[in-house]
Amino acid sequence: MNLYSILHRFQKICQMKRIPITTLFNRNLHGVLMAFPITHLLVADALLSRHPRDDADAAQFLLGALAPDAVHYREGFTASEKKDIGAAKKITHLCPISDERWGAVTDNEGWICCIKEFLQTQADPIAKSASAEGSITPALENSNNFHALLEGYAVHALTDCYNNMTLWHRFRTQHPAEAAKGYASGYYHDLQEIDIRLYLAYVKDSKIERLLAMAEPCDMPGLVSAKEIHAIRDNILYENYKGRVPFKSHEYAFVTYDETLEYIAKTADFIDELHVVNAMQAGGVH
Repeated sequence: MNLYSILHRFQKICQMKRIPITTLFNRNLHGVLMAFPITHLLVADALLSRHPRDDADAAQFLLGALAPDAVHYREGFTASEKKDIGAAKKITHLCPISDERWGAVTDNEGWICCIKEFLQTQADPIAKSASAEGSITPALENSNNFHALLEGYAVHALTDCYNNMTLWHRFRTQHPAEAAKGYASGYYHDLQEIDIRLYLAYVKDSKIERLLAMAEPCDMPGLVSAKEIHAIRDNILYENYKGRVPFKSHEYAFVTYDETLEYIAKTADFIDELHVVNAMQAGGVH
């Protein structure tokens, strides 16, 4: 399956919503700031606390909640200034096909529909057998707990969708000049500081780390590879946070630690209302 085939399944939805089917390969907003890795893990963990799973399932669910951003570890995309990663992120994050840039998606309803369709296609045996484009499921059939991985993947995309509707939208619209600074913005520095604090408070030496370490990366054709997922998982477990501590003097300019904790709780509520967690075992998303 090539990179576009999974998106072909979403094209019908996009056409029904009259979204223009134009090129995905457009320039990215420099430094688009969606949820950071620990926020994604904590949203997934909050959902696990509401919908308990055994450790094997929970490990794959948490891994899936990191997987869409594994594209950052793809050859040629490891440094965002080398190539435009935005078009690839629209694919891995299951965004509607449109000429909108990554970080500038306005059709959040369509985005949610695409994510639900992604899960439905995998859960519905009739849809899988009828799909001329095939399914990603065959590549995962020999991997344990792939339903949990796919649901975690959807949770990541929905977390960024909700961020696009709330924190990122607020920042972009209220502070456009600051948003244009991308990775040099005060917002980015706020998020970095919050990410470290969340890691130290909730992830370091926790069950989340133990579960991630036992998770099994596998290929998700058309989206991300096992190698890429393995890389993001190991970076979080063994590299990115090693020896890092918060800056005692940091003053939050655009988003605070407490606001992020509130965002995590509200995101879990938002996802719960969509009934995507455990939906695949129940036969699909409705």
